[in-house]
Amino acid sequence: MICCCFGRNGFQKGLPDVYDEENWSYLQKQHGALRNYLVKQEIGDGAFSKVLSAEHQDTGEEIALKVVNRKAPRLKPSHWEILKLEAWALETCRHPHVVDLQDCIEDQNAIVMVLELLKGGELLQHIKRVEKLSETQAKNLFRQVAQAVAHIHSKGLMHRDLKLENVLFVDPPREVGDEVGTVKLIDFGMAARYDPATPIRQAMGTAGYLAPECCHSVPHSPAMDMWSLGMMLFVVLCGRMPYSHLQIEKLLYPEIDIRCSAGFKSASFQSLSRPAKDLVLRLLDRNPRNRATADEVLQHPWLKIGEAEAEGAASVAADAAGLPDSSEDSFVPADSSSSSAQDASLLLKGVATMNEAGGEVPLKPRVGSDGAAASFAEPDEETEMLSTAAVCVDVVTDRGQ
Repeated sequence: MICCCFGRNGFQKGLPDVYDEENWSYLQKQHGALRNYLVKQEIGDGAFSKVLSAEHQDTGEEIALKVVNRKAPRLKPSHWEILKLEAWALETCRHPHVVDLQDCIEDQNAIVMVLELLKGGELLQHIKRVEKLSETQAKNLFRQVAQAVAHIHSKGLMHRDLKLENVLFVDPPREVGDEVGTVKLIDFGMAARYDPATPIRQAMGTAGYLAPECCHSVPHSPAMDMWSLGMMLFVVLCGRMPYSHLQIEKLLYPEIDIRCSAGFKSASFQSLSRPAKDLVLRLLDRNPRNRATADEVLQHPWLKIGEAEAEGAASVAADAAGLPDSSEDSFVPADSSSSSAQDASLLLKGVATMNEAGGEVPLKPRVGSDGAAASFAEPDEETEMLSTAAVCVDVVTDRGQ
């Protein structure tokens, strides 16, 4: 049963909002193992946690502390069990493009994870500054994220909250040149083991990045992460989400084939190379059975070979698979009689009834970075660059069988 919905302000009690010397002394009393660290400032927060920059008092090493408050309001035992998996998942999934876990300290009040400090900021913020990336820039960044996701899946885990905000630069990104920088995946707070014998259902993640099947009680699988990767790739290449604010905020997009979206028809998407469009479409297939896997993504022509060669290779692959040309001129709406469309329809029935009991999730749009409420007007499909921060909606639910 879906139980709750949280934005970015759920951490209201327990740990203080301002980390001056007096407040940090209070936290030290609650979690004595932290006496080795000098807190500098808060650099992020979540429904049940805060992330603080700090330095080791003996070595001077700069690190990040993620403090998960066990006594946070609305934190249920089922949520706590999910959150506890984060440290284990980070330990299990060590990788050059996954944030490094240095230590984990737990007591009756909180879990504190000692993490490497990533100083370059979110990929989302970089996209908002530059609007969109060239294909070469996007390719160099996306490959790093795809490698991390492939590694996570090889360990039998699902991230379940992949989005631009959860990709951080190690150092400030470069705005000129093909090599933008090194990125790492963060926030494994919703990570879970993939075990078909014990399915996990219900909506969990961020609207838009949330795979369509997850809105309809279809058991979670690694394919949900691949949809999220597809949305991330679309945004970095086009500077906008494929769907409108309204379609995302109201969770209408699970019923809309990507080829029918305003983003697909936009000039920014249609101007991409055929290999880039092919990869996006393979990731944003509504039917999870048809989506590219992480390993397949890494072998895709767009990532593997030069752009000119990739054009020919993708064309041959698409022709062999019987895929239509993804250009606007040759676009044909998905045939509802096709087996793929029928499979997707069977998987994705109804938008409002998001669980077997028929209950709806009260979704709450995030407030924009300037403090203004999100706008949900329909975008101009050719010119408007959507702010992804304005359309992200956090949905946190219980596990269900």
